[in-house]
Amino acid sequence: MREIKELAAEDIEYFNRQKELAYQGRAGTVRKNYCIYYTENKNKAFDKIYRQLTGRIKKNDEKITCDKGCPTCCVYYIEASVNECELIVYYLYNNIDRYFLFLEQYPEWRRRTGQYGDPLSDCERTVAEMRKEDRFSNDDLYNLDRKLLDYQLLDVVCPFNHDGICIIHEVRPYACANHLVTTPADWCSPFHPSRPKIYRADKTEEMDDLELYGYKLEKPVISSMPLTVYEIMRGGLPYITELTGISILDR
Repeated sequence: MREIKELAAEDIEYFNRQKELAYQGRAGTVRKNYCIYYTENKNKAFDKIYRQLTGRIKKNDEKITCDKGCPTCCVYYIEASVNECELIVYYLYNNIDRYFLFLEQYPEWRRRTGQYGDPLSDCERTVAEMRKEDRFSNDDLYNLDRKLLDYQLLDVVCPFNHDGICIIHEVRPYACANHLVTTPADWCSPFHPSRPKIYRADKTEEMDDLELYGYKLEKPVISSMPLTVYEIMRGGLPYITELTGISILDR
């Protein structure tokens, strides 16, 4: 992954051209229709997740402490499927102010995550290697936890967070949506001595959906969410084909 310090005017012009071309022609129509379908699917999943989590929390007579504007967990290494990233790109293209905010904030986020040995890339490599093996030893899990903590300790806020608010909240990854906390927000920091109480949702059928453009993926294609969104915006459909092996241009 190349290091990016800032986007020059010609870079912005290039991204704007990619945006204009994204949903043109037959392939563009397939991409657009898929994103509309996936939006409906994700909304159903979000509703199930929220009802599941709030039901458990209410049963235990506790209160949710995840408040709007709290960015404490926005410094975690966040993964998402290529399906989710394609939807986020579609959302950005249809919310132009958020599109430009992301392009403005991404270079600084990438610069800061690239410091001190680049923990972000370390996480990417470690997770990718573990998925190839498809089985994890205790040493593998320990190594992954250490890499994830190294990244978290950088304390670099996600490039989709602006002034404490998630600018893609409506289409955020399941990794961000499938948990709620009932302990004080500062307990979520790795620097706090107490550990947070986290409620995590079970998978829904929508989360297991492997359809992409009418094809069925053999398994989820998952990677760092901000990196993948940026690369889809930069590389368009050929980049998604490279990731998945699926080419809608062949249909």
